Amino acid sequence: HGRAGEGSFMAPSLDGIAAHWDVDRMQRYIRDPEKVIAEDERLLEQGKRYTTRMPAFPHLSPNQRTKLAEWLLHERP
Repeated sequence: HGRAGEGSFMAPSLDGIAAHWDVDRMQRYIRDPEKVIAEDERLLEQGKRYTTRMPAFPHLSPNQRTKLAEWLLHERP
């Protein structure tokens, strides 16, 4: 997502993502992005523009995924 989350040719910007996500949905995406992408037309279209697919993080605990989602949506600089 770029050095500061500004986006790149590989992945979209993280700026303003809270407009499209809530913590529950983001933590599900972190666990299994392909499943969430398959259910969302906006994400399917967005995926056509970037060269890298979001990796899955099923090994993170639910608490870890929730904390990461909260950070991404509310605390990331």
